[in-house]
Amino acid sequence: MSLDPFVVVVMKNQIGPVDPFGISSPEKSVAYQWVRTSVFGEPDTVALSTRIKSGWTFVHPETHAKAKSVRLSQAVRDGHFILMQHSSDYVEGERAKEREKAELQLATIIKELEAMGIKVEQLKGHETA
Repeated sequence: MSLDPFVVVVMKNQIGPVDPFGISSPEKSVAYQWVRTSVFGEPDTVALSTRIKSGWTFVHPETHAKAKSVRLSQAVRDGHFILMQHSSDYVEGERAKEREKAELQLATIIKELEAMGIKVEQLKGHETA
């Protein structure tokens, strides 16, 4: 049994973080992240407590005058998301770990495909902030 020859093309794009609600930190030393507070109407305490244990703190409404706030925690909130902050250095370190993990996963997949006789071409994608 022979397979028709085909090529798998892999394009790597490095995409920067996107703020779906359009609120960015006024300070370069601080990074923001929206954290979900519920999934399908059920509270998601894991996402929030995981961030808090990692040193994330709530963004206070006075930082962004037009942002919605939650009286109880005095944090910026939009729908089922709450805005949290951490140092930019920490966030960049975590992103670097995630990129490294993704690169390793991709390399493993490519190696497995090549072991099966499938040609893999890697193209350099565009990079954004």
